[in-house]
Amino acid sequence: MKFKKLLALVLTAALGIGCFAVPEKAALAAGSGLDQDEMSKVILIVKNKLEIGDEYTEFNYDFWEDGSEAYYSFNWNTEDYSKYIGASCDGEGRLTNVYSGNNESKRSLPDKTADEMLPEAMEWLAKIAPEASGHVEKTRSNCSYYNSSYSYTFVRLENGIQMPDNYVQLSVSYKTGELVSANVNWLYDVKIPNAKNLIGKDAAKEKIGTQVKMELQYMLGWETEENGGYYTGRYSGMKEKVFLAYIPSDTYVAVNAKTGKIYQERTYWDRGYDKETAMEEDTADAKAANGASFNATLTEAEIAKIEDLDNIITRDEAIALIRNNDALLIDENLNTFTANLTNDNDKYYWSVSLRDARPADYENGDSYRAYAYAKVAAEDGRIVSFSASVKGLYDYDEDEADNIKLKYKKKDCKKIFEAFAKATDPDKFAGVKLASSNPTEAIRYDYVSNKYTYAGYSFNYTRYYKDIPFYANGINGSVDRITGKIFNYYSNWTDAELPNPKKVIGEEKAFDAYMSYDGFNLVYEIVTDNDKDEQGIYRRSNSVRLVYSTNIFPNYVDAFSGKQLNYSGQEYVPVNNSYSYDDIAGTKYEREITLLAGMGMGVAGSKFRPDDVITKSEFAELAKLLGRYGVSEETGLEGDTKLDRQNAAKEIVTMLGLKKIAELDIYKGTYQDSDKISEGYEGYVALAGALGLIDVKTGETFKPAEGLTRGEAAFMLFAAMKLQIEE
Repeated sequence: MKFKKLLALVLTAALGIGCFAVPEKAALAAGSGLDQDEMSKVILIVKNKLEIGDEYTEFNYDFWEDGSEAYYSFNWNTEDYSKYIGASCDGEGRLTNVYSGNNESKRSLPDKTADEMLPEAMEWLAKIAPEASGHVEKTRSNCSYYNSSYSYTFVRLENGIQMPDNYVQLSVSYKTGELVSANVNWLYDVKIPNAKNLIGKDAAKEKIGTQVKMELQYMLGWETEENGGYYTGRYSGMKEKVFLAYIPSDTYVAVNAKTGKIYQERTYWDRGYDKETAMEEDTADAKAANGASFNATLTEAEIAKIEDLDNIITRDEAIALIRNNDALLIDENLNTFTANLTNDNDKYYWSVSLRDARPADYENGDSYRAYAYAKVAAEDGRIVSFSASVKGLYDYDEDEADNIKLKYKKKDCKKIFEAFAKATDPDKFAGVKLASSNPTEAIRYDYVSNKYTYAGYSFNYTRYYKDIPFYANGINGSVDRITGKIFNYYSNWTDAELPNPKKVIGEEKAFDAYMSYDGFNLVYEIVTDNDKDEQGIYRRSNSVRLVYSTNIFPNYVDAFSGKQLNYSGQEYVPVNNSYSYDDIAGTKYEREITLLAGMGMGVAGSKFRPDDVITKSEFAELAKLLGRYGVSEETGLEGDTKLDRQNAAKEIVTMLGLKKIAELDIYKGTYQDSDKISEGYEGYVALAGALGLIDVKTGETFKPAEGLTRGEAAFMLFAAMKLQIEE
């Protein structure tokens, strides 16, 4: 009997009488691990959890195994493919992923808050992941009006303590209450340690202090510049910025919450995690205007850039500087040369490429073709970087490799490289220290000794200023042991000013500041142990331990203030997408303010002040938080002056792209005080009223010069968004 027919019979019986009987067990595919009975059971488990009805007549599946674990991916569609449901699960029918959709659904804004929808989300959680129900706490919720749903994140909670590695994320339609998607990450059948007799957070911090050292370092970031309300990036004119920060020597350190034992890893291979000890502890990111009618002219900025060319070396000079440099490894067959001029932070560089253009002769084993690249400062011819290919392990035959003579030892290579670096960048090389050196470019492998022979040595030098390392800056490169030539050279250096370290806070205060940031918590964490079985195959097992753990990001401590810094050297401010106010209950626009807050749109603080007049800059900030609107130039929303109602109407209509319509001479007085509306604003006010963007009905008093309250602004922006989303 064909499987589809068999499966249809099984499902029909199951759905009809609430239980099922299956024919004699038969493998679906020899050696695949698939089994008709088991798969039938899993399908029914999943369909019951997701409440999938008979309208989903089309079905497909995938199957895979991970060790001894089986996993399924199921897909259901209605006959016309207008609705679909997908689900992934393990061999027990425990769901890992769910998604569903309706091709006829339209975007909409919520008429319920996330908190009002939470009971329905909890009901779905109990259905799709019953093992997790009662063992989670909600950590956040988000609104997605693109698929008309609220998304909830629930983190596992045991003994009142979070287990961040386990979580359930699900989305529920705020229109229908149906499940939109889900992601279940849960570790089943594992013992959870109790939370008795803990050493305490202070003792854990002391333990971590014996392991973590705070190293003072120079870091490279970028200055932020605001341009028309948007933050520009490196390629939009930002400048390099150097800042001083203390960095922890270990980003992950955990302390056993009961014994005080220190851990520095969570994944073990072979040697691993002491399970017996754990049991004793109670285990557990120019439209090309080529038209002839357009008469282009050079701007002053363009002319200035062109004139810069008088002060730089030519293309041929740049190529010759590389080809004729006796210190560099330049293969004799490099016979094709190109060079491009680039501008980086107002400095010009030649990017030189040298290649061996001969076709490879694979038939006779002659396939190696050399290449080299270089970056040359166009103003003075200084070599900024150089990289050349070196014959490697697979480019030699055995006889060639055996006859290679390595003429230069490590100390010789170091001497050669330092001489080149001093000649190329004398001032910079005076400010670096050797950080590491390693053999590189394997050319031979000895099967007896299980060792490689290397054709070169690499050297890495770190920049220091006042004995403080600056790891983002330095000089590094490699020397060929056969020829004594340099085949890699790179200088990474910023001209930005380095802060004086005279008044830094010191390592002890830096450590205290670091441990005060969010991310040092008592948590249950999953430990993964990988051991080989009798066949030499790694088998993974998981266990849970209770620890005080550092999971602090970003982990930069300002060397002068102790504040937490981001990776650009600015004070780190967590993004707040959750707003709650204690002064809106019972106010006229409570609903709009609450719905916006539930969508991650609002103002900082616990007070919304709905009856206060909103300023121009406050309105602009709230509009920016909506994420899809700009600010018109005509009105201008800078400053702390009040925003009156007629200007608010003009602004919101312009934001919606309806300026031309608003300026048509077709509007008559629609409000009792229309005569008080300033010239040029009549159309904007009339259109805003007609579209329901302002809470004043036709025939009422508009009060054009009166200040717009913050509550009215929330109403206006919510209405504008609704108009756009539900168009």
